[in-house]
Amino acid sequence: DIENCHWSLVAQMAARLGIATPHIERYLANKKAFRAQVAAAAGISVDDAKFVMLATIYGATLARSPDANKAAIEERIGSDAVERLRTFEPVLNLFREVNRAGKAIIEDYAARTKKNGVLVNDAGREIGLRGNAREKLAHILQGAESCALEAMLQALKGRVALLQHDGLTIHGEPDIQHLEREIMTRTGYRLTLEVDQL
Repeated sequence: DIENCHWSLVAQMAARLGIATPHIERYLANKKAFRAQVAAAAGISVDDAKFVMLATIYGATLARSPDANKAAIEERIGSDAVERLRTFEPVLNLFREVNRAGKAIIEDYAARTKKNGVLVNDAGREIGLRGNAREKLAHILQGAESCALEAMLQALKGRVALLQHDGLTIHGEPDIQHLEREIMTRTGYRLTLEVDQL
């Protein structure tokens, strides 16, 4: 399993553009503690706090307007919890940072795409430039994640039992350091892997 894959990718893609992401870096360094703080501040479970963090990276908002809040945070945790999060500065800082970094990342990928009217991610897949920012950033992150998974698949030939969302189920004990090096070599992204024994 790739640990905090999309958060790590946003931070690295932003750094490549010279954009500092101190709030994202703080979250990545202390994810369990941060999620517990979010849960306590909003009066929600840690699982719901994890959902809020994932929804944030995909462009969810804490806006009061139903039109502005299309990514289901309020549906999942309720309006009272959302109201509490609107005053919780650490989460607001992350929202702002993702928006700022996301815009720059999208502009970078659009500028590097040679074909008019589309944006091409690291996996070579296209999305129309007319899409909203949330969809374009998700497309970019999923392309990079796909390349990281492909690197693992190549390194683990014959051992993969199941491909999952952002990880693999394999036969035997993985060499985590080797896999992380393979991901770095093939994608340019430094991603951390987690192992759970089934």
